[in-house]
Amino acid sequence: MHAREEFLGRARKRLASLHKGLGVRRHNLLTQLGPELARLWGVSDADDLESARAKVVCQLERVFGRQLDDTLARVARVFYNTSTDPRTRDLNLGGRLAVLHDQLGRKYSPTNVNRLMRTVVAQLEVSLARNPPAVPVDKLREAIRQERACLARTVTSPGTDGLRRAIRDLRSPRVLAEHVVRRFLAARLHVPCWPGWRLAVAHTAGLGSWACAFTTGERLLRYQRDAGAPWADEHLVLSGAELVRTVIPRDAGVGVLVDPSAERSAELTETLSLPPELVSRLAVGD
Repeated sequence: MHAREEFLGRARKRLASLHKGLGVRRHNLLTQLGPELARLWGVSDADDLESARAKVVCQLERVFGRQLDDTLARVARVFYNTSTDPRTRDLNLGGRLAVLHDQLGRKYSPTNVNRLMRTVVAQLEVSLARNPPAVPVDKLREAIRQERACLARTVTSPGTDGLRRAIRDLRSPRVLAEHVVRRFLAARLHVPCWPGWRLAVAHTAGLGSWACAFTTGERLLRYQRDAGAPWADEHLVLSGAELVRTVIPRDAGVGVLVDPSAERSAELTETLSLPPELVSRLAVGD
């Protein structure tokens, strides 16, 4: 009995921090689960990240869907980042809660959400103590299908427009830089490549290495034409989060310029620069 309680205690400790950062969409999810929580939820060393995440989502959904009312279940999905909403899936916890607050109103401020989630965590802990059953194969396949559809979904133009507005607003001292970063992570960007689909990175003397990203394909083509950039005809279309977390090599010392201008004398009110140090932090979900 004592060994069982210690086992559950370690699993509960892992569960207690699962919502932080990118939640279940963190890239080190397998490490975050630990052996105890992974075992209870049926995640094994043979699972790749996609399968492991799908199993975790299904185990969480078993509680969200059966024991919570619709609104609290919606809050829990944002809290743990199981939602397939492209507006929140690439955001850290603070960004997700800010979006939720905007959507549901004052009652769902970050402070109130954290208070509400105590009930959800308690329900999840009870489910762990009851040895959750393995996820059925059909449910696992459906969870993987939904996740792939979520990744393929294009964020609508208002998200990109929001990033452009946020870049302009950054010149106002009243606007927090974190707001702009959240917009960047969620926005759909057009990213130039070298031939062979290799990310186009410019290595400058004294100014570091930079990848360019554009809020529209037209802006990319205009810059390529005006600057004479020898990029490939094809380019990547992906979210800012995908750019910094999966495309730019980790710790490569590469920054990101959003909507740069080919004109040296141009005002930079519509250009965003994310230095390499910030890109590295965003890559690990900080």
